[in-house]
Amino acid sequence: MLLTESMNRSIEPWTGRAVRWLYGPMWLRHFVFWQVGLLGLIVLTRATGGTLDNLIVASAFTMVGFIMTYVPCHVAAHIENLDVKWKRSPLADSIDIDWIVEGRNVLGFKANIRGVLLIIPVIGYFYWWTELFTAPEPWFGSNIANLYWTVLWTMGMLASGWCTSMVLNVLKLPQLLDFDKNSPPSPWEHHMQPLRMMSTIFFTIALYGALIISCIMVVMLYFPIEINIIVVAMAGFCGVIDLFAFVHPQIGVHNVLKQYKDYHMRELAPALDDALAQVTENATIDNLGHFEQLAAMHDRINELEVWPFNVQQLSTLLASVVIPGIVFTFQLFFSGDSS
Repeated sequence: MLLTESMNRSIEPWTGRAVRWLYGPMWLRHFVFWQVGLLGLIVLTRATGGTLDNLIVASAFTMVGFIMTYVPCHVAAHIENLDVKWKRSPLADSIDIDWIVEGRNVLGFKANIRGVLLIIPVIGYFYWWTELFTAPEPWFGSNIANLYWTVLWTMGMLASGWCTSMVLNVLKLPQLLDFDKNSPPSPWEHHMQPLRMMSTIFFTIALYGALIISCIMVVMLYFPIEINIIVVAMAGFCGVIDLFAFVHPQIGVHNVLKQYKDYHMRELAPALDDALAQVTENATIDNLGHFEQLAAMHDRINELEVWPFNVQQLSTLLASVVIPGIVFTFQLFFSGDSS
């Protein structure tokens, strides 16, 4: 009974079901899956007398594939935790949201199939640009190994399209938050924890995005064909989107917190004004004590946080995106000067 109820309150993306036959933590299953794919490329290349000149590129790309297939599972776990914390929070009394249902909607395969369709032109562009990875010769020295690499690369790109669409849907989750002035949560109750968990979802996505950008930079640095401006622009655009993906969705959470704070400040203002007037007219110990209690309440409400993330999260994300970008730009220009 409890097992069935637990399964009914869980979210399992298709990427999780794809590695269900493996054992161990979910991240390890996905890592092993892509490393087996890379190992298959190495074995096939050696067996067919090919070369591994582009092994660094293949390794970086399989890391991208690992991240793209594991992120949905990590996000699903975060949403499940959010649902538990939300139901225990006073926020649930004023904002009734079933995060499990919403999580299944944004993580559903069909809901993100458009991401797969939109990535097809990108795949076609790389096929044309690299001449099916045979320009000027097969990347791995043999047609068989090259064909295997093409299939592995295509599979990773399609998964990337799906994951990108999923992330865009997850970023819309704060739009479900709606301020209800008739039943706002008490400012004395701990309502920041579930909102911080929502912030953690976006922080996690952004960090994975920074890792993907780093992998893309490695691919670009070791790409066997001269990098063109389109690929460089795509990497830079990914960095901007990564920062946007962390901050923008939390503006909705910020607006709700600010509305709650403004509401309680307005509710307290008349009583505080009356208490001040009583102290001015009759400065007794009771009147003064009452005024000081309301003033302390006013100060405490005024100190309520209105952003779910903190400066440390933002600085960590900025460093994870900006520093690799600077290093990549330096190496790209340095390589160009040396050649």
